[in-house]
Amino acid sequence: MNLYFIKKEIQMRITDLEYSFPKLMDQGYSEEGAKEKIIKDIKRIYLEETGEAADFDIEIEQLDPSENSSDAKGTALLISKEEDVEEVIFISRGSVSAEDWIDNVFGAGIGTGGGIYARESEAFLLDVIDQHDLNDDISIRGFGHSKGSNTLVQMQLNYETFNEVFTFNGAQSNVRQQLIEDSSFLTAVQDRFDAYTESSINSIPQKTSKPLLKTTTKTKARTFIKRVRKVIFSMHLMQCQACLSLGTFKSIKRIM
Repeated sequence: MNLYFIKKEIQMRITDLEYSFPKLMDQGYSEEGAKEKIIKDIKRIYLEETGEAADFDIEIEQLDPSENSSDAKGTALLISKEEDVEEVIFISRGSVSAEDWIDNVFGAGIGTGGGIYARESEAFLLDVIDQHDLNDDISIRGFGHSKGSNTLVQMQLNYETFNEVFTFNGAQSNVRQQLIEDSSFLTAVQDRFDAYTESSINSIPQKTSKPLLKTTTKTKARTFIKRVRKVIFSMHLMQCQACLSLGTFKSIKRIM
């Protein structure tokens, strides 16, 4: 099975394209026209970064926030050769709306929310897999920036969605988010700290419960999170190499 977009520069640049969809619609593109433009841009980026023409096809499915209770947004890229889908890449869009920023502050920021973005993104991906009749062992990778990173990490920790996740300048998941979303972690905290009310659980310092979170999620989700390296990256200014600034690249891989 082939994996595409291995170079981090390609991953970052096509993640940046996710922000182009609303701009293209504002410029008068139809939904299908915007998808065709994005596909051409992805293949152009692939050629620029690898020196080789893309020998694969791309189909795009989009997560429509109007169909959900949250403002979760993202795009599934179905990469195929000879009509056989070999890989799905889900790009989770970062903050663009007022609802996104409200959730950043009062949800993901302080740990009282953010999970609904992950739940609705997970449901979207399952629908894509079902609609295209894809095999259960199809490779699924996630790319995300900022809030999109938080969504992907929540998906991986709670649903084991991806084979690999690549995040850039991400809004990190935290202990309180996981307490809300992961019943096994909540039970572990209650038992370890003899805390069974919301106030008593919230009074536990996150630095105290964080080691338990690592143990619980390692057993449950079999993931590891590793800081890989500093890379040159600046979202929204990715027009040319001269526009780039220093950012952070992280890789999250499922241990099979």
